[in-house]
Amino acid sequence: MVPSEEGRSGSLLVLDNSVMHSSLKDKDIELTSIHKALEKYEWLKDYSWKLVAVDTDKYTAKTYLENANGYFIRVPAGKKSSMPVQTCLLLGSEKTSQTVHNIVIVEEGASLDIITGCTAKREWKRDSTWEFLRCT
Repeated sequence: MVPSEEGRSGSLLVLDNSVMHSSLKDKDIELTSIHKALEKYEWLKDYSWKLVAVDTDKYTAKTYLENANGYFIRVPAGKKSSMPVQTCLLLGSEKTSQTVHNIVIVEEGASLDIITGCTAKREWKRDSTWEFLRCT
């Protein structure tokens, strides 16, 4: 299942702990998984875990220790996205702990709107136990 991409510059879907879909219409924007971005850009390590300390809480520490995936969005200097980028974090399995680490970089003079949402699969039984961990 992929969210509608109408009126969007790009879309990214994280199912449980894996990036399952990524598409991009606006070539001035970069949208990919954080793991792919870290492989591509050596300098990105300088941004990773600088705004949120890894020992902020147990959820953030777990995300760090598991080397969690997530999304990377970058808009180069002076570029402006005409439509928003959408990201969706979906829990598709019961008793899944979703840990994601996202980095968004909007360089000087650039602009970007992001629509993001978190949801869980509808068909679960009412008494199901699952845990949603804070996105960092």
